[in-house]
Amino acid sequence: MSSMRTWIAGATLLVAVTGTADAQVSYTTTGRFVSTAASCNQLVANNSVACAFGGFTLTYTGTAGANIGSGSVISLGTFALSGTGNATLPPPSVAFELFINQTMPSAGSASFSGMVAGTVTTGPGGNMSTLMWTPNRTRSIGLANYTVIFDAIGPAADVGIAIPINNDRGINALVNVVPEPSTYLLMGTGLLALAMTARRRKVS
Repeated sequence: MSSMRTWIAGATLLVAVTGTADAQVSYTTTGRFVSTAASCNQLVANNSVACAFGGFTLTYTGTAGANIGSGSVISLGTFALSGTGNATLPPPSVAFELFINQTMPSAGSASFSGMVAGTVTTGPGGNMSTLMWTPNRTRSIGLANYTVIFDAIGPAADVGIAIPINNDRGINALVNVVPEPSTYLLMGTGLLALAMTARRRKVS
């Protein structure tokens, strides 16, 4: 009888832990620029939009991820800034909104939004960009939490995503799936049963 209780408790705990560890996310991303001062939201391709200003073009391309485990760093898409000249985007002239459309572990959507601002210069002296997207940092869809990974060095630290000139800039995030309360209850039941079984063995 004692061995049966131990087996049931262990199985209960295993189911709870497995359910937590195996939580996975599937999603796609899209984006949109909004501006009254620049020619924005141009559809470049099926999943790409662009914003043109002062001889430069900023393009966002969405992406997709399937069956990604909780605790993973994921891609939310890519910025690409190209062109020549000298241009400044003062806030709030251009805004960018990134949409996450989640299909697993539950269907839903959320968005990260913020201003794109800074100065871009190209010329004989070199190329420089202080362009930066400064969105809100976290969003949740059901049990999944998404946290955008901001730049960790320089003036962009903990502010947003720095966008270089003539180079791609990936937008990454950390995704975590919070276990349902029933998973915690199942885990607690398994731990309690194992503790009681161990105590009985000690007494006997």
